[in-house]
Amino acid sequence: MKILKKSLLKWTTSIIFTLFFIYLLSKVNFVNVLSFFLKLPGRIFFLFICLMFISFLAKTYRIYVLNKNITFLNLLNVSITHNFFLTILPFRLGEITYVTQLKKQKVKVVKSVSDLVVMRLLDFIILGLFFLTSIFLFSNLASQKTIILAVLFLIMCSWIFFFPSHIWKTIPKFKIKNKIALKIIRYILRIHVHLVRLSWRKRITLLVFSLIIWVASCTPYIILLHSLTNLTISQATIATLITLISTTLPLNAPGGMGIVEAGWLIGLAIFKIFGTEAINLALFLHAMQILSLTLIFVTSRIFFLILNYLRKNVNRR
Repeated sequence: MKILKKSLLKWTTSIIFTLFFIYLLSKVNFVNVLSFFLKLPGRIFFLFICLMFISFLAKTYRIYVLNKNITFLNLLNVSITHNFFLTILPFRLGEITYVTQLKKQKVKVVKSVSDLVVMRLLDFIILGLFFLTSIFLFSNLASQKTIILAVLFLIMCSWIFFFPSHIWKTIPKFKIKNKIALKIIRYILRIHVHLVRLSWRKRITLLVFSLIIWVASCTPYIILLHSLTNLTISQATIATLITLISTTLPLNAPGGMGIVEAGWLIGLAIFKIFGTEAINLALFLHAMQILSLTLIFVTSRIFFLILNYLRKNVNRR
């Protein structure tokens, strides 16, 4: 029953965000959105693509740290494909592509799911740090309760990541008779084993590269907002963080329709950018994300197809 309620909630929110996106399209001035593209200097667009690709390289190295038995080049293909479908598919279903691709590399499902848990914990830690930093920069943006909740959430994620062996010691041992619940707990424990085995050196390396990932992910949007509006670098950073945090929620429609725009509209509204201007900016920034991501994905597919073809020819000889 609980699973049904969660599925219903996800589909309901997906429909709401899709309808919201359609509503925004009815209000948008496409001439103004197109003018953003025409006014955009080529070097800025090139920098946007480069920074996004750098974030993919950092994501690949993060996966490589967790899977040293697979070549970096193969993992680059995994990383780009995974992140493309993570953006395009609803409810973060793109995470499944990571598991299926690593399965082809003979990595067990439990191990690949453990990788995802580690990576998401790191993402929450870094985003939590960024969020708290932004609050301290603009103390009027959040109440004390929000700050306390953010600090507690950050501590919880950090504790799970850096001290995973202590998790189950704090959980009372109940006699669980439900077979499904037992299976779930056993599966979680198997994932937990992989997390405990991570050395401190690997954990610090993963944290550093997670920081690089999010800096490289935020910077292109900050540059665009700063160049297209009167927002300062700090203000553009906060608006970007609000949007990026919203995209981590497993409630998005396909392609992030609606939820990405909602994140930008909230971020821009804080700094008194409303109405048609905010809608035009939100759709432009979302379009830049999808365009850049698609360009990198298609280019990588062509590259790896050519590479595989050349490898086959070499093997035949």
